[in-house]
Formats: sequence, C-alpha cells, structure tokens
Amino acid sequence: MISKAIGPKVLLVEENNHLFNILKPCFSNHNVRLTRVKNISEILSILNNKYSLLLLDIHLPNSENQLMVKRIREENLFTPIIAFGPRNSDYEIESFRLGINIYHSKPIHCKLLQAQISQLISSFEKPVILNMGDIRIEISSHSFFIFNKRIPLTYQEFHLLFLLIMANGNILSKNTISRNFTHNHRDVSYAAIDTLISRIRTKLRPHLEDTFIKTEYKLGYRINPKYLKSFCIEKLVD
Repeated sequence: MISKAIGPKVLLVEENNHLFNILKPCFSNHNVRLTRVKNISEILSILNNKYSLLLLDIHLPNSENQLMVKRIREENLFTPIIAFGPRNSDYEIESFRLGINIYHSKPIHCKLLQAQISQLISSFEKPVILNMGDIRIEISSHSFFIFNKRIPLTYQEFHLLFLLIMANGNILSKNTISRNFTHNHRDVSYAAIDTLISRIRTKLRPHLEDTFIKTEYKLGYRINPKYLKSFCIEKLVD
C-alpha cells in the first residue's frame, strides 16, 4: 500500500491565531497542510487554489457572515465545509441551512475532528453512484441511466446535470453554474448554459413523465423535486 506523502490542503478562517495554534498539533501527524486567512471575505479570491476542505471559525448569527457563507457555498458547490462554534442547537441548524457539512462544537476535540475531516474528504473524493428511483448516475464513468438504459450525454451536459442534482432541489443561478464550470470550461456564457439545458431536456424527455430540469423564472434552474424524493448516494467500496 502506498501512502500519500502530501496530505490535503485545508483553509482555515479565523480572526486571531487561537484556533490555528490548537489545530496545528492536531494535524501534525496527518500530513494536513493548513493555511489561515483572517477574514471570511478573503475566501472567494483564493478558494480556486483547490483546497480539499474549508474550516470556518465565525459568528454565524452575524447576518454578513451568513450571506458570505451562502455565497461561498453557491460558488463552490463541492468544497466540504466544517464550522466551529459554541454548543448550541440553533447555531448548528443554521449552519446546515447555509450549506455547511459539519458543525463542530467547541472546545475542539482533536480525535473527533480528525475523524470528521477524514470521513468528509473521503466522501467527497470517493467514487459514488447517485440513485433517484429509476434514474442512476455513475460519476466515475460520466454515465446517466434511466430504467437501465444509458442516455448519451456530452461531458458538459453531464457536468451541468451533476451540478443541479447535487444542489438537492435548490435553485442554481446561471452565474453560479458558470462559476462552477470554470475549472474545466472557461467562459461558459449564459446562452451556452441555456443551450445545454435545452439539449439535456431533449435527451431526457422521451424517457420521463415529468420535466427533469425546471426553470425558475429570472432565478435559474433546479431539479424537479419529484425526482429528489428517492435521492440517495451510494459510495463504492474500495
């Protein structure tokens, strides 16, 4: 078995060094490369450096922070996020509403945090199959099946469908879709997104009773909630 010499890149947001100094020894034997920024507003300009994980030590009830976290999630759909805060169920509920994956109550429990990070990064990196009743999506092979019949999709069509499905029924604006295409396809215009949606609908329409992708006027697109009722993620076993 070959072990990785270089561990995941983790970005921490906190105003002072207190949490950073606690986390450094937590990660010292786990090859985690920890970087710190002071202000949550700095994140958007540097997240494209492909960090594996984002750690937030912020005051969630602050409305400005809430808006920033929401924007970070909208523009970085696939970056896992852990938030630190007091043991408070309202804060924890709010963190999930904003799209945070794990809420870690203070004080920091190193072994628990290590397990959470390992599980979270593994879940995001491990090949998975998405199931939605009679619909099956195989991520690694970019395959989309309806009633076990493979629907031919281009890479861009598949990527756009995947973005919408992982939004879990939430509306994605064209701006959000465009930003999440930038890692693979630069300068994806709004018109190109409309064309992709049209092509996907044409391919799926003969096989489904209801529209799979709904248009929300002046807001964007989302997956029809009907199909998400049976949505589940199946992780492939190594």
